[in-house]
Amino acid sequence: MNELIETNRLRLERFSVDLARAILSNEQGPDWADGFPAGGERRVAEWMVRTSNDEPPTWPFVAFVVRQSENGQLIGSAGFHGPPRGRVVEIGYGLVEAAQRKGFASEVCRALADIAFNSGEVDRILATIDENNAASRAVLVKCGFSSLSQRPEIWALDRI
Repeated sequence: MNELIETNRLRLERFSVDLARAILSNEQGPDWADGFPAGGERRVAEWMVRTSNDEPPTWPFVAFVVRQSENGQLIGSAGFHGPPRGRVVEIGYGLVEAAQRKGFASEVCRALADIAFNSGEVDRILATIDENNAASRAVLVKCGFSSLSQRPEIWALDRI
């Protein structure tokens, strides 16, 4: 099984336990962009090491690292917060500061939505943001998500 998602400018590669261990040991990989890993990657790394003996998540509902195709640099992480429940799945993403405001987050968000809907297991995708985070809100709007008015920090995209 190909555990990679490719977009025009990015590669989303399955987040490995080896990478998680390197992050937690404060090693610096030669392909890590300035600012990588950030808090999100550290949280994913902690979770991966803690659950490494459990049954691995099933494709495509996994965690990914985001690599810029042009230069091979790891610039963030993205993925799913577990498998679908009731045909609903939640996504998350985060990029290093130098990779922000370049359309990469929208590219990641669209790729995750496409693979989730194409799995045949998902009818709704959720994303939770800090409601004061205008950049994340703009990404979700650009990708077709709508705010759930009763919970403005939760956004949804429904299969058409």
